[in-house]
Amino acid sequence: MPVLRPASSFLKHVLQVRPTWRSRDVDIAEITVAISNSVFRVSCGKEKVLLRIYGPTAHGIFRRDDEVRRARYVAGCGFGPQVLLNFDEGRVEEWLEGRAPSHEEIRSDEAIERIARKLRSFHDRTGLNHNDLHHNNMLISGGDLQFLDFEYSGDLDPAYDIANHFNATAQALQNSSH
Repeated sequence: MPVLRPASSFLKHVLQVRPTWRSRDVDIAEITVAISNSVFRVSCGKEKVLLRIYGPTAHGIFRRDDEVRRARYVAGCGFGPQVLLNFDEGRVEEWLEGRAPSHEEIRSDEAIERIARKLRSFHDRTGLNHNDLHHNNMLISGGDLQFLDFEYSGDLDPAYDIANHFNATAQALQNSSH
């Protein structure tokens, strides 16, 4: 998703949550796996935050104010990053270390069990579905598994969430074999 303005034009928002950072020492790198938003790792030394620049919502599937409310809610329940600052064109979030699991990794028996346990915990603790749980919306760090990107989350229907996840996984595997 293209950003209409350079990411550096949003640096003022990052500096609101990290006032000790000097702009000349800040590094901004795009994270290319995002589809509906433009996402950047913003760092100064070893400290990092995530800058999310919103994409269009003309699809009508969700409203940005609902997305931000849900992101704050699920973070308060222990899932995903804390929202540090929200502004009209995007938001600044806590940086979570880790990496997206590969398609092969999420097919293992251990990973399937871990994802299922985490998804059940997510459903029980938040009362919501994720509704977009593919490998790029997961983060592995050591033995920890995090879910990310809750803009499509909504009413609880665990069977739908499970089917949606495995459909996305099967589709990705099919596409990678061609």
